[in-house]
Amino acid sequence: MTSDAGQRCPKCGTRTEGALPPGALCPTCGSRLDTPAEDPPAGVGRGGIILAACISIVALGFAVGSAWVIAWKLESYAQAQTALQRNTATLQTEIQSLTLEHRELTKAAARGAEETIQLREGFDKVREQVLDATRAVESLGRTSSSPAVARWVEYADNPVFTRDGPISYPWVVYDAQRFGQETGPYYKMWYDTSDDGVNPNLNCRVGLAASPDGIHWTDLGVVRRQNDSFAGHPCVLYSPTRFGNDKGHAYRLYYWDGQNRVLADESDDGVSWRPIADFTVITEAIRDRARTGNDLYSMQVSCDDGGTPADPRDDSYQGWVDFSGRLHLITSADGVHWRSPALRLHPSNDVVVTSACSAFRSFGRTFHLFFGYGDQTFAGGTPAGEGIAYLEVQALERDALPVFPSPPRIFHVTDGVPWRSFITMCPCVVYDADSFSGHGDRVHYKMWLAGVSRDKKSAIGYATLRAELPGPSSPGAKDPAGRGNP
Repeated sequence: MTSDAGQRCPKCGTRTEGALPPGALCPTCGSRLDTPAEDPPAGVGRGGIILAACISIVALGFAVGSAWVIAWKLESYAQAQTALQRNTATLQTEIQSLTLEHRELTKAAARGAEETIQLREGFDKVREQVLDATRAVESLGRTSSSPAVARWVEYADNPVFTRDGPISYPWVVYDAQRFGQETGPYYKMWYDTSDDGVNPNLNCRVGLAASPDGIHWTDLGVVRRQNDSFAGHPCVLYSPTRFGNDKGHAYRLYYWDGQNRVLADESDDGVSWRPIADFTVITEAIRDRARTGNDLYSMQVSCDDGGTPADPRDDSYQGWVDFSGRLHLITSADGVHWRSPALRLHPSNDVVVTSACSAFRSFGRTFHLFFGYGDQTFAGGTPAGEGIAYLEVQALERDALPVFPSPPRIFHVTDGVPWRSFITMCPCVVYDADSFSGHGDRVHYKMWLAGVSRDKKSAIGYATLRAELPGPSSPGAKDPAGRGNP
């Protein structure tokens, strides 16, 4: 059946005028016009449909925008990744370059180290050559101008005295009257030994030996301990007149107690000792007056007129105090009460006094010193006992400060003598105007010295001087030039 009034498309709403046959199609959307139209949801009209369409369009816009943003970010990421790859490649190139430079520097450093070693070896060789040349020049100089150095003759069968354990610091006294005994020895030697068995500076003891000629010795053992603790670096004076005191004692012992002090004892026989009651202890008070911060190490004493000055003066006794390598002269009228330092001796920068100083005075204030020295050090900074040297000092002014150069050497560890090839030091020089009256070698000067071999065995050796030197003099005596003691 047809309709004469026309018909509206149930889908798109287009209205068709006139009569339409059954099954006619909508000219707009192609839908059948005779299909019943669906009723829209309640309350939704044309406006709702338009709103829904607008929402769909907005959502589509957001989707398109989001897609564009994502695409932009992906492109930025791709660019960043490309830049990162370029930077990574650059860094790898630089790393390779630095690695090559490091290898070259390492090779150069190795070459430099080898060259440094070669230069050091060359320097050591040159230094040895210079030292050899210096010793040769010094030897020539000593031979031509210094009989005190050049003409000492070491005993061929040295050493002359050994014992179990370490020994050092020999101090020898000679007496032509056998020390008041009919059958006694002519020579007595006090020495430094130790219960430690290795180091003579630990648990020091004073030992005694006797000899008829200064060469063949009989050990009498330890004779002095400081409260069964420490007594070392002995120096002994002997006076047959008991130092001008009928009630006095014939022997005096000056020794180091290991505690920055020098103490003194007296004895009738050189074996049994007791402290001197009013002795001015050489201690830090003297050190302070000496204006030195070094440790007091030992003191060797010399005396005019063999220990009994005919005309005692303030400086009749001379004490040579070792403050860790610096010698200070202190003086006394009686050997018991001591005064402030009268003279300080500073060796050159490369020389340090390392052991006992044996000294005597001739003509006024001229002193002859024999001492151990070192111009190198053991490990830890301890001065090495490298040799024995001689020095003549003119002490013309009180508190003078002579700085002397490297002194002439008498003996040295490099002399090629095995028994003292490691340490050579501690000289004790004895003078006798009568050439020791035929008791042993007929010379005016004899020396006993300490030595240590490379295998650390210590011993005492002996040497003589046949040259003439000014001997110890008395006040008022004059030398050949007419100079006299003040």
